[in-house]
Amino acid sequence: MGSHFLSLYASGPTEEMRIAKLQKPHPEKAMDFPAPPPFDAKINFSGLKLLIVDDDADSRDFYRYCLEEHGIEVVEAADLAAASLLLDRYKPDLIISDFLLADGTCLPLISQAKELQSEAGRSVGVIILSGLVQDETRMLAREAGCDQYLFKPVEPDQLIRAVARLAQTAPIPRPGG
Repeated sequence: MGSHFLSLYASGPTEEMRIAKLQKPHPEKAMDFPAPPPFDAKINFSGLKLLIVDDDADSRDFYRYCLEEHGIEVVEAADLAAASLLLDRYKPDLIISDFLLADGTCLPLISQAKELQSEAGRSVGVIILSGLVQDETRMLAREAGCDQYLFKPVEPDQLIRAVARLAQTAPIPRPGG
């Protein structure tokens, strides 16, 4: 039984990175991201706008279904270019993205969201859903401004709790408010 390695190089206009040796998940390790609180069914998600970014159509459909069940307004993108356009035009309150997309990592998108956040003076929460379990990957996400990092596969209640946590802690503008 030998070791398994995966070397992945993703490059974009602002990034050059290497994702190191794959490891088994270590849920007992301290994470940089706080665990979502228990879901409070009284949370009102109306007016919450969310952008889903994943190159897998089935995953996008699943996330959309889970979120729309709770009254969250959802748009989706399959790649970074579409996500960047939607981020500018749609101005979501939250972004849920896979870490590794067909055209690169989500790191440039997180940077763009955080720039818009500081320019507009409003919060844009970011949740990453990924099968990548390396500490290095989580650290890169944290440094880019990710608020929550969840491992795939994600259960519907886990996804909603993560969204609820950000909706409760971030001042998200609501229609008429």
